[in-house]
Amino acid sequence: MSERDWSRYTAVGLSAFGLVAALIIFAAFTFNLGSLLGFKEAETQRYTTEYADRTDERIADCDRFVSAARIRECAEKAIKANHENQRDERDLQAQRQMAEWAFWLLVVTTFGTLITIGGTVLIWKQVALTREAVKDTGDATKAMVRQNDIAESAQRPWIKASCTNVQFQKLDKAASAFYEIVLENVGHMVAHQVAYSLRCFITRTSERDDVRDWFREAEPSDRVETFSMIPGDTASFSGKNLQALILPNRPPPEPLIFFIRIGVVVRYKIDPEGAWHYSEYSFALKRNDADPFVEQMFPDSMESRVYAPEEISVRRFITGRVT
Repeated sequence: MSERDWSRYTAVGLSAFGLVAALIIFAAFTFNLGSLLGFKEAETQRYTTEYADRTDERIADCDRFVSAARIRECAEKAIKANHENQRDERDLQAQRQMAEWAFWLLVVTTFGTLITIGGTVLIWKQVALTREAVKDTGDATKAMVRQNDIAESAQRPWIKASCTNVQFQKLDKAASAFYEIVLENVGHMVAHQVAYSLRCFITRTSERDDVRDWFREAEPSDRVETFSMIPGDTASFSGKNLQALILPNRPPPEPLIFFIRIGVVVRYKIDPEGAWHYSEYSFALKRNDADPFVEQMFPDSMESRVYAPEEISVRRFITGRVT
């Protein structure tokens, strides 16, 4: 049995119990009230008859006096004593009735307290179940949103980029890099107005901020001719960079290290009239036999060297926006 069913059955059971208990208390109260009224009426009649008889006896006993004044005084005392007895009896009856009503007041108060406690527990339980239902509804809504996002993502274009055919050449006081960027639509719809921007970084440091800064600033030029890509379609673009190097006048005691980063920013639309979507990727190049590019400067010479594509490995560096 689930918690909600248990709560529902408990509420029904407590309601039925409260109704039966209320009927029993009402029947007992009605019976006791009728009995009390009948007993009070019978007691009143008995006390009235008894007090009248006692008064008659006391007045008859006054005949022993000879003087009329003494007889009248004795009769008055007898009547007054009878009134005092009646007043005491009424006070006693009132105290008895107060005791009876106090008992029933205690019963009703206790029953009301129990009903209040039960109602409070049920209200707390209902609030807890309502909160749980709201949470379940929220979770279901989030799951539905995720499903909608997944379904939407599955029915849209996605442009991914890869870097191949990289060649690096160090000249006397310059370095150049040649590379090829391949774009592929791995989604399930046509990508419209596709444009791209390429950048190659040849630096003496391994900081990533230069690539991140370029991602924030890079934007394909509006003068570049755009194109469309159907699902599974690919497009290749060549890039190069010739960069002068600031080298020491004398051969350094340690090898010179060059860090090569290649970045690409792709912009496209899902709907020709819709918003722009972006894919930002960067790649790091390294020699197959070393972690960075290392070139030894021989004494008194600045030898050139060309690294062929088979000598270079490409790995993913930083991924920016993918929207």
